Formats: sequence, structure tokens, C-alpha cells
Amino acid sequence: MRTIFTLLTLLAALLITHGTSAQMHLGGRVTDSDGRPVAQAAIILQTTDSIYVTSAITDSIGAFHIDATPNERDTYRLIVQHVAYETHEQTVHRDQANEIAVRLTERAQAMPEIVVRGERPIARLSGGRIIYDLPRLIAGRVAANAYEALLLLPGVRDEGDALTLAGAPSLAILIDGRKTSVSGEALRTVLRGIPARDIRSAEVMYSAPPQYHVRGAAILLVTRDATGKDGGWQGQINADYAQRHYANYTLGAALVRTAPRWMLRLNASSEASHTRSGLDIDADHFYHNRHQAVTQQDRTTHRAQTHLIRMETDLQLSKQSHLGLVYTTRLVTGRRSERIGEGSLGLSRSYTSNERPTQLHNALLDLSTGFGLKLGAEYTRYEEHLQQYFTYENTLSHTSTDLTTRNAQQIDRLRVFADQSHPIGKALKVNYGAEYLYATDHSAQRYASDDVAGLPDIDNRLTERTARLYLGTEFALTSNFSLSASLTGEDYRFANTRDRTLFPEFSLTWALSPGQILQASLTSDKVYPAYWESHGGKTFLNAYAEVHGNPLLRPYRSYASRLSYIISGKFIFTLYATRMPGYSVQLPYQSPSSPALIYQSTNFDYKRTLGINLVVPIHPLPNVQSRLVLNASTDHVRHSHFHDLTFDRHRMLFYARLDNTFHLGHHLTLELNASTITPSMQGIADINGLWRIDTGLKWTVARGAADLQLKADDVFATWSPRLHTDYAKQQLRMYVVPDTRAVTLTFIYRLRGYKPSKAPHLDTSRFGTSE
Repeated sequence: MRTIFTLLTLLAALLITHGTSAQMHLGGRVTDSDGRPVAQAAIILQTTDSIYVTSAITDSIGAFHIDATPNERDTYRLIVQHVAYETHEQTVHRDQANEIAVRLTERAQAMPEIVVRGERPIARLSGGRIIYDLPRLIAGRVAANAYEALLLLPGVRDEGDALTLAGAPSLAILIDGRKTSVSGEALRTVLRGIPARDIRSAEVMYSAPPQYHVRGAAILLVTRDATGKDGGWQGQINADYAQRHYANYTLGAALVRTAPRWMLRLNASSEASHTRSGLDIDADHFYHNRHQAVTQQDRTTHRAQTHLIRMETDLQLSKQSHLGLVYTTRLVTGRRSERIGEGSLGLSRSYTSNERPTQLHNALLDLSTGFGLKLGAEYTRYEEHLQQYFTYENTLSHTSTDLTTRNAQQIDRLRVFADQSHPIGKALKVNYGAEYLYATDHSAQRYASDDVAGLPDIDNRLTERTARLYLGTEFALTSNFSLSASLTGEDYRFANTRDRTLFPEFSLTWALSPGQILQASLTSDKVYPAYWESHGGKTFLNAYAEVHGNPLLRPYRSYASRLSYIISGKFIFTLYATRMPGYSVQLPYQSPSSPALIYQSTNFDYKRTLGINLVVPIHPLPNVQSRLVLNASTDHVRHSHFHDLTFDRHRMLFYARLDNTFHLGHHLTLELNASTITPSMQGIADINGLWRIDTGLKWTVARGAADLQLKADDVFATWSPRLHTDYAKQQLRMYVVPDTRAVTLTFIYRLRGYKPSKAPHLDTSRFGTSE
């Protein structure tokens, strides 16, 4: 209650501070000659005789807001400055101050931009952000949705369970300034529901400002503006057919209705998935002072239907104030998994299904004012109910086991936040705010068996409270030098634990010359375990493998530093280092007391990474565009209490990716991409090197109203790891049976010159009971 009272007091102070009507509200938007937003432009307001009044800096969509105390003057002098553009000056009238539109002209020798084709730049560096022009980046590329567009950004790749950014320990996705931290398949589902043409730009931030309520690296997706006139109903429909081992289907639709002061957006998608996975194990298991040779072969099929509906509406209360409401629901129905295992320990069969649809409901209400204050509240409800039937015939003891397990999880989470920005002086901006989260987790696991004893049921109710306060500043010393810094304090309480942490953030950008740019950042973060892992449950996978929870698992912190050097506006050279004390990951461990392979997440002492990343655009032929990404890093992990083992390991890692786009005609484009990664490690295990070839063809038809795309991912089915453990008495080999090769046919049709839609993302990374 004390924390809530403090937050309410802060909110009241913010409202009282700005409740006066004695101020003149000035606002508008700054764009370049092509209508693209210009971020981090300095806005200076003077009297007509050049006396300074106040100033501001444009945000990621080029918007600015200034509160000024009016005097007897009716006109003012407005100056707009940016290192990449000519200085703009104009006279504004106090009665028209809310309708300022500024269009800047690029300098003849502007700050260099990352050029991909000819002289058409697709990215620029501004205020610590690399801002990519997504329409130009994906022009001619085989990218139908936001997920595929993100993978075209330099340094971004899918690691299987999360999107990653080279040089960053974690990555958050933001949509139009809204916080998101979706992971794994939930992230892919939401991003694939956003048409690629919806996105106007992607801003890569290695040190995200605290008002976004994320820490560390983030990518901000900015959608196109569809408001301001009566555009009627417009939309887009799409259909996907993906052939892996089994066929998968997706249907999607996006509609938007615009009016002068309000907007309504609807997105819907339905996916029928049918996947196959497999795992082969060969182990020398040591227990009770004897060796047991173990072989295990698993084959799993999984079916599910995933339905996503998203509705968003914005109401313009005044020229600078907006009220937004977003509702999202995600339902998973018909979920059925069957795992059949056979090996030296016996035969097993596991059948898992949902007893009722897995549901996620989210509602977000936010208010943006004309004086820099933003308020919001968000409620999330998640429910999952799974039932597993597990049978096992033990060839060692000649016994059989029948076990029924029911898993249930219900999570309710409330988040409220308040953010305030103040321009001070000519080039200084101060940001401060607060965020409070309250979550309850009711998780249960119940067993029913006449053959297995000693499996206690679980029925826990845990409460999580998180309060955060932050203070930050953005400062442009000159047109060539800017920096930002912030400090966030967090009070975290979960179950019987309490942790108070400070998170510093720092970012600096310096244009050394028109051809050289230096950027540095320092970030800190905390990574929280999934709710289900904290309950200590147990799930049987087959005759040999089990998944165990860990009630002692705790959040871990991460610290990252980065230094980027852009040469000739084309080549990006980055040095980065990360340190994660208490790092945690799920690893297999051979039990010394029984022939069982245990998967469990534990906290390391630390994980450290030091690396170099290089991005090189290449233009070998007039109709060919290429981009080479090289990354070299060294990992160091230490664990003093990995069950009964201690390890301290190092490994050098190299990654390379070459993307090639061939323009075969005005409406026809071919892609051919290759990736490779050298052997790596995970805990005490070694992972083999991997490589893959991807290709795709894009054909634009119906006078640009439709696209037909054909993609082939992992053509030779080589992107599947082999894991080898030879440490102490841990002797294990694992081979993942590939289902990575996929051929996908996509058809997209745009209705009435479709205008894009926005989409919020939900933090579901800690939800779920599945193994």
C-alpha cells in the first residue's frame, strides 16, 4: 500500500504541476523531403527579435510539443536544426501554434547514412538510434509480415526460442512506443499477424530510454499514420501454405476505418499447425557405481489451432491529446501432442491435450497529453489447462506405469504507469515516471497413478509486486554530439523474496566527421524466470527424460556495453561486451541415483561475452544487392553448483550471413541467402557447427495490389544441432531430428490501397506450463 500511495502522490503532483491553462501549447511534426519523420531534431522557439523562449527535441515519429508562457507578442520565430539537414526557420502565430508542419531539406554533405542501393538511404543514425526505413529495406525482398521484416535487419536473428540482436544479451520489441516483451512462438504469432507494409520504420536502440519501460536493447516498430481524414474501410487479406513434414495453413485479415478524429483497426488471423519433432539420445549413464548404456529415440507430433483477434481505437481529444484503447485475445484450441519413445530402458507413450482452450486476454488504455504527460493502465489474464497421459514399460524391472497429470495455470496481472517529459533550455530534455505491476499466479499440478508413489501434488498461489521509478535526461551539446542517461530504481517482491535494484543506462552519439560516426552505450537489465518453473513440478517426457521445476531459481541481472563505429556511411563495426551474474538456462543432467535424464534450470555464477560485429553492404552488379554480416565472440561461463558438478568453460564462436537479392524484372525478385555458425557450447555440452541455405521468389501482380511469394527455408535441412557432453561422469549425445526445411507459398491482396494497422504486443514470456 505504501508503494501504491507513493505512485499516486507522484501522479497527483504531475497533474497539479501541469493543470494550469496559462500556457501556450505549441506542437507539430518534422519530416524530410520525402515525408519521413525526422527524430532528434532541435526545436528552438524565439521572439522575433531573437530572444530565447524555450526548446524541445522531436521524438521517433518526428513530433514535438512545447509549453511556453505567452506574452504580449502574437508571433514567434521557430528554428529547427538537425545535423543531417539544412536549418529551417519560420514565423509562427500563437493562434496557429498547434498546427506546425516542418519539412527539412537534406544537406549536400549531411551526416552519412547506411546506403543499400544507389543513393537511396535505408537507415540513419539519430540520437543513439539506428533508424531503418523499412519500406526501402524490404523493397523487392520476400518479406510478408513484421517477423520476416525484422529478420532482414543487420544483426537480428531467430535463435529458436527468441529474437536476438548481435551485441545485446536480450531484445525487446516495441510497437509505436508500447511496451512488449513477447518470446518464442507467441512472439512469432503476433509479428506474423502484422503486414510488412504496415511498418514505416524500425529503430534499433541498444540503450532504450526508460519511458518505454524496457531496459537494454529494443527495436521500436513505427507504423504508418492512417488518421486525419475520412478514408472509409480499407484492408488486406493474406493466406499462407507452409509444407514441412506436414502441411500448415494460415489465414489473416487486417481492416482499418479512419475519420478526422478517430480510428478503428482490426486484425485477425487463424493458424492450423501440424509439426513434427524428434530427438535421438545415446548415453553412458553412471549411477549407483555402475555404468548403464542408454539409447532413446523420440518422435513427436503436435497439432493446434491458434486464433488471434486484435482491436485498436484511437480518439483525438485535442490537437495534441489522444486516448487509445487496445484489446487483444489469443486462443489456442485443439492442442494435441503425441510423443512415442523407444529405447534400451523401455517403451513409452505420452499424449497431451488441452482440457479447455488456452486463453490470453489483454486490455490497454492509455492517454497522451499535449504537455508531455502519458498515463496508462493494462490488464492481462492468462489461463492454461493441460492433461497428460503417460504410459511406460520398463525393460529393466519388467514393470509398467500408467500416470495421468493435470497442469493448470491462471495468471492475472495489472500494470499502471505515468511518464512525463520536460524540455529545459535549448537542447536538454528531462524524463521521469513510475510503473507498478501486480500479478497473481495460481498454478497446480495433480497426479493420478496406481503405479507411481512419492509424487506430491502442487497447488500454489504466488504474488508478485514490482514498483519502478526512473529519472533520465537527453542532451544535445552540439548538432554533432548528443547523449542520454537514466537511472531506474526497482523494488521487486515475489513469494518470500524481495530485491531492490538500480539500473543505470547511458548512450552517446558523436559525428566525428561527415563520414565517421561513433556511438557508445551502457545498459543494465534483469531477467525473470517463467512462473511455472518456480513451483517445482515434475513432468515425464519418456522412459529416460524428466523436466523438473526449481523453486530456488531466481532472476538474474545483465550488463552490456557497446561501441559502434560507422565508416563512410556504409560499414558498421561494433565492439560489445556483456556480463550476466546469476545467468540461468535449462540444461540436461544425468542423475547419479537413477537412470534418469533431468532437464532443469539453474543459476550460474555468471556468463560473460566479448564480441565484434561487422556489417558490410556489397553491390557486385547493378541488379544485385548483397549484405555480409560477420560476428566473432568469446563466451565464458562458470557454475559452482551445477547439481554435484563445477565447471568453468570458454569458447570462441564465429557467425556469418550473406544475403543476396537479384532484381530479375520490375515485378520479380529472387533471394538467395546463406548462414553458418561454428561449434558452440551450452553449459557442459558442446554443440556442432551449423549452416543453412534459404531462397525465395517474389512476384508483384494486379498492378501492385497483390503479391505472390514462394520461400524455401533451410533447403538442405542442415540447421539442426547435435549436442555432445563429455564432462566428469556426464556422457551424453543428443541429435535433434530436423523439421526445419519448409516451403511456403504466400498470397497477399490489398483492398483499396490498404493503409496499415498498429498492433500491441503482450508480455507472455513467463506464462505457460508446457515443457
